[in-house]
Amino acid sequence: MRALRRERRNASLLFIQSGRRGLHTGAVWEEYVTERIRTLHPAGKQGVNIDKGKYDMVREAVEDTLRAEPGITFSEMTEEVGRRIGDVFDGSVGWYVVSVKLDLEARGVLERVDGRSPQRLRLVE
Repeated sequence: MRALRRERRNASLLFIQSGRRGLHTGAVWEEYVTERIRTLHPAGKQGVNIDKGKYDMVREAVEDTLRAEPGITFSEMTEEVGRRIGDVFDGSVGWYVVSVKLDLEARGVLERVDGRSPQRLRLVE
């Protein structure tokens, strides 16, 4: 019995790691495949692999917020993005804002203002 459980657990892990998720119903797997994006990090660290649809939604909200309020603090931006997409977004808005902000910084789309504290952000012109 333990071997069977371990075998099922390992099969599930391999199944998830291959980018396909689903329910095992006998010999049939229902696939759940989404397009993903690997983010960049401004310090050259490894980025995260996230759902492209969520990335695009958060990126649009971040850019709209920074266009409306250049020089906004990071915490204010996170709150505003939460207000803009919180009703339709599935996941931790704060975590996605951090990941997308770092990616946009690394791509030169936004920047920190003068390295001041609290951290203030603006779009690069």
